[in-house]
Amino acid sequence: SIALGRCLLRAPVRSWLERQDYRRVQRVMLILEDNEDSLALQVLFRFLFIPMFVRNYGPPTLQIPLWKLSLSTLPHSAWAAFLFASLGASFEDVAELVREGHDIDLGALKWQQLLVLAASLSARATTST
Repeated sequence: SIALGRCLLRAPVRSWLERQDYRRVQRVMLILEDNEDSLALQVLFRFLFIPMFVRNYGPPTLQIPLWKLSLSTLPHSAWAAFLFASLGASFEDVAELVREGHDIDLGALKWQQLLVLAASLSARATTST
């Protein structure tokens, strides 16, 4: 996504944004391109609850050094890897029960699994209204 954003999307997206009257977006672009705090803000940008295509293809359209852009992806990637590895490990025994043909009852679930289930249901409820 970094190569695609820098090579193909940078010029058309930037020229389109400059022609439009999106003052907030232009302001955010200027802040993220600032030399002093750009790396810290790019790292924080990756953790925002925004669509994945904006998170992946937005920053490469900015005029920032490639090393800063690449480095800013590492904390979020590490967090996502840890999260998915933890979820996979916590659901390993449930997957084994299902694979062996056993039924799953709520008493057999661990607290982590119940927490993920509750968070998923609440996210589903808030996005569907």
